[in-house]
Amino acid sequence: MALSKTKFQSVAAKLFQKASDGDLIISCVFELLGDYDPVLETNAASITETIDCIREEYSEMSRNNDNIQRGDYKLLAQYVDFTKLDPRTDGVKLTINDKVTTIAHAELDAADAVYTIHVKAG
Repeated sequence: MALSKTKFQSVAAKLFQKASDGDLIISCVFELLGDYDPVLETNAASITETIDCIREEYSEMSRNNDNIQRGDYKLLAQYVDFTKLDPRTDGVKLTINDKVTTIAHAELDAADAVYTIHVKAG
């Protein structure tokens, strides 16, 4: 029996619920900063979303990759939770526990269920 996108999304939702029940969820604030309007000399309003994420550490084998440094980690976030913006490396600020972090890479799986977000250390 093949695993369809809908089934995969359902499995992901169940896993996130179990992570929430197990107190493994962290609150992440994604903010897309508003563009500057040089004519009006003002910034457009920012768009902010608070998303429940699961934090995962990179394995030592992964850290042998030049792009992943000590202290970097992954966040897993459900695609359906993002209604106003997408996690990306340009223009999106990520705040976790009052600390602004940097998104190095964000990738959505083939089933449109879960983003894997590479967060740079300090």
